[in-house]
Amino acid sequence: MALTKILAGGMSVGVTMADQFRLSASFSTNSATITGWERPTDANGNNMRFAQLGTGMTESSGIFTFPSTGYYIVYVSGELATTSGDGFGAIELQVTEDNSTYVVAAYSIAHGSAAGGTNRGNGSMMNLMNITDTANQKFRTQTESFTSGTQLLGDGDYNRSAITVFKIVDSQ
Repeated sequence: MALTKILAGGMSVGVTMADQFRLSASFSTNSATITGWERPTDANGNNMRFAQLGTGMTESSGIFTFPSTGYYIVYVSGELATTSGDGFGAIELQVTEDNSTYVVAAYSIAHGSAAGGTNRGNGSMMNLMNITDTANQKFRTQTESFTSGTQLLGDGDYNRSAITVFKIVDSQ
């Protein structure tokens, strides 16, 4: 059951869709669209680890497509491991209005380790989007400033790096 309220004009308000993807394995390619996203699954059927609400997102090669028009909150969290000498590693949330040209909508950074070894950090970002055209308005995540050995950490058993999307209201 969706957490919604129907207003006088017939518009539903509240969370009508919730979906989540996690990075199933670590990703280390610099300046690249992050791929390897999967919906969490639990072999024991435990909905505490993942429970999709409504018609979820579609993901293909790291590009995310919205199921319907409306206002969405996109939340991205990532665990980065930066190597010695790498000043920082970053994740970008990029959006497109034309299914072609992507621009940065949000940016998250983890500082590197100048003294040697590996530095780990968590970064997160959030963006509110008004989706009016599901064929052309999409988003992706991309790495930035990854030197050799720096990686966005992923895991097939739990969320180290994840994307969570909520639809909060229909288009107005």
